Amino acid sequence: MGGFYIYRNQQQLLESARIVSPLIPATNTANARSYQFLDSEITEPGVYYNWLSVSNLDGSDEFYGPVQLANNTMPNQNNPTTPLQTTISKVYPNPFNPSTTISYSLKSPADVRFELYNARGQKVFDRLMGSLAAGNHKLVFEGKDTGGQPLSSGIYYLIMKAGLEQSSRKLVLTK
Repeated sequence: MGGFYIYRNQQQLLESARIVSPLIPATNTANARSYQFLDSEITEPGVYYNWLSVSNLDGSDEFYGPVQLANNTMPNQNNPTTPLQTTISKVYPNPFNPSTTISYSLKSPADVRFELYNARGQKVFDRLMGSLAAGNHKLVFEGKDTGGQPLSSGIYYLIMKAGLEQSSRKLVLTK
């Protein structure tokens, strides 16, 4: 097992739900483990549906849920303006062809670098974004390697390095 993702939608439809968590790495152990994720993107009152996706090492996913959650917080009621964590918040669409948008957040200013690895562990893409301010950011990835050549269909692993912190996501390119 590779880890877990949390999906969210305001409708009870998994098909249109989006990933809202970074990869939550699984710990393969015989001991009971507890995992947690704080969804800090919900700012509007309403009912939300969440699913747990188990991301297997063979590239397959298993889904559990939905769990119905109600947010009764009023808008602009002491909502933080700066993200609480440095993470890749979502990649949409995923699977993608030919491009996808990578949304990420920084809790404090940092030098940011994105690296993409193929299933064999070879680095195929490397982009230094430079020093960025705290907040929410986006990168449009065009499905090309560092040299500008189109990547082949497959599973890729994206790593964002921001200062001393790191976040990762699995991307699937389909053609």
